[in-house]
Amino acid sequence: KAQSVNGGWPWFPGMPESRYITQHIITGMGHLDHLGIKDVKENHKVWQMVKKGVDYLDGEIVKDYRNAKRYDPAYLTNQHLGYDQVQYLYARSYFPQLEMNGDTKEAVSYFKDQAVKFWLNFNIYAEGMIALAAHRFEMVELSTDIVKSLKDRSIHHDEFGMYWKDYQAGYYWYEAPIET
Repeated sequence: KAQSVNGGWPWFPGMPESRYITQHIITGMGHLDHLGIKDVKENHKVWQMVKKGVDYLDGEIVKDYRNAKRYDPAYLTNQHLGYDQVQYLYARSYFPQLEMNGDTKEAVSYFKDQAVKFWLNFNIYAEGMIALAAHRFEMVELSTDIVKSLKDRSIHHDEFGMYWKDYQAGYYWYEAPIET
């Protein structure tokens, strides 16, 4: 009921759609499907919601790409990959069977290249998301490098398990300690 006609979801009923919430919901559907808890693709209503949500998100990533090209003459060398784009790549990587149009393919290719160049500029949560997305997109070298880096920077403790000393909790979704 809450999904907008354009495929996005709002924070609350009556509000405009939110890219973050839509990416969060699509990622959640991907998790449920991947873990075998719910076969998202077999439930027609749920699958239609996912497809509409992914279409909405594909449109948002195309806008990001077009803005980078339009407003930054050096867009190919400057960083335009942010946490929204990382979350998109992660969410989208759950649904490779959903075809991308030419504009989306170009935008996704651009942000995948950005991930290769700039993954070290992100916190460990986003690095993990990039690694998983890269693995699903068959970007083997990138996913391997990130996992190796995460392992190298981790601390192993008999009582506390594995953790990262340099982790900083914060206000934003990508700084949440439990998810990280």
